Amino acid sequence: MEALMKINNIKEACSKYVLNFDGEIYETNDEKSIIQGMDNTYLESNDNNLLLEKRIYLAKKILLYSIMLNLKVEIHNGSEKLEENYKVDKDNSGNEVYYEEPDIILNVEDEISMFKGINSTSFASVYKKNDCGEYELI
Repeated sequence: MEALMKINNIKEACSKYVLNFDGEIYETNDEKSIIQGMDNTYLESNDNNLLLEKRIYLAKKILLYSIMLNLKVEIHNGSEKLEENYKVDKDNSGNEVYYEEPDIILNVEDEISMFKGINSTSFASVYKKNDCGEYELI
């Protein structure tokens, strides 16, 4: 796994990916390093089940974070729903209500799928360099 390199701003980046997390900006060429930047327990491993468990752990942290924002979030592994924050108090009245459609789906199937869901929250932003050399949200 390639280490994250801290940079001052996205204009300094040369790598394939840029992570903006917790007020800091990092760059790397490795997807796993991006996840590790948000959760330092994410390790380099050939055990796909272990890596899946670590992505689920991070997704649960993001799900809890989303409750503060009153976002309806579901965690999926591919097409299988694993978890949801099934009650949301939209008007701070103390009345939690069930929802029909989630605002965000965090797909933990692989790192790239997870980045798309993360970018739908304000938890972090993950950028990828396009063919023109510019960075876009994944």
